[in-house]
Amino acid sequence: MKKSLVTVTALLCLTFFYSGKVKQVVYGYCKKDYSLEKCKKDIFPYRYDGFKHVNVVPKPYDQIKEVAIPIYEEVKYRIVFNQEGLEEGSPITTVQVYDKPMADKTKNLIYESKEKHFTFDVPDDVNSTRIFVNYLLPSTKVEFLDVEDEKGKKIEGLKREIDKKGCMIFVVAFEN
Repeated sequence: MKKSLVTVTALLCLTFFYSGKVKQVVYGYCKKDYSLEKCKKDIFPYRYDGFKHVNVVPKPYDQIKEVAIPIYEEVKYRIVFNQEGLEEGSPITTVQVYDKPMADKTKNLIYESKEKHFTFDVPDDVNSTRIFVNYLLPSTKVEFLDVEDEKGKKIEGLKREIDKKGCMIFVVAFEN
């Protein structure tokens, strides 16, 4: 009885010890500064207003991330999108621009693209104080690495999840 109790306790301790170290391996693909500079080159003759970056962590299911951009009447806007901060070869993200939020059934699609880097001029006929950018992120297969002990021997049943973090950015500019 004592022997099995000690064995179970040892296994639980070992599991908790490795669980802190085993959670995941992180690879960062975000190139925020590079992408920002590349976007700024494409806003001319418009004037820089700001940028937004959206962190992306691939998941084994589809995701939608929505960002609202305030706009003013009678002002022309240019938005430059860049998705080069994602892992090379990752599934293509679709960018959709709407006049209303995702939950509104009466929303109208203004623009859609699957390009890695593109420029979008907001049409004059948008009758809204905000536009909504939806990033449609397709599911990604989760990858794992074997866990090894201090001697390099694989520990059966323990694996590390590989987390491939990236980002997408857009720059907003207005006509001066």
